[in-house]
Amino acid sequence: MPTLICDDDWRLRLLYRQEFEWAGVDVVEAADGDQCIAVALREQPDLIVLDLSMPKRGGLSALPELRLCCPDTPVVVVPAHAAVEVLSRTRELGATACYSKPGFLARIPEVVERYGLVRAPDDV
Repeated sequence: MPTLICDDDWRLRLLYRQEFEWAGVDVVEAADGDQCIAVALREQPDLIVLDLSMPKRGGLSALPELRLCCPDTPVVVVPAHAAVEVLSRTRELGATACYSKPGFLARIPEVVERYGLVRAPDDV
């Protein structure tokens, strides 16, 4: 199953995709909260990487529905900036972890290892 990257900035999705794929992880993408929910329902991802501030529907709004459709899938929230209260709220809504957007790219290998996302050799 893939990792779902949900961010409205296509450049960040591309950077994240490249880093996850370099680590051997399949990736699908979404550009807003509604797309994220639709892709999550269809793909049942192993991990969801979720931005909070997006047009149409943000990550904070989509998070409860993501928890319902994928209750066992870790959701990693990656906001550009967020107050402590917002990050606390994401945890209450079911986020598994929170990383700052500026440092997330460098931490993707750690995330891959932490959540066991590497494809099995026969899947390659």
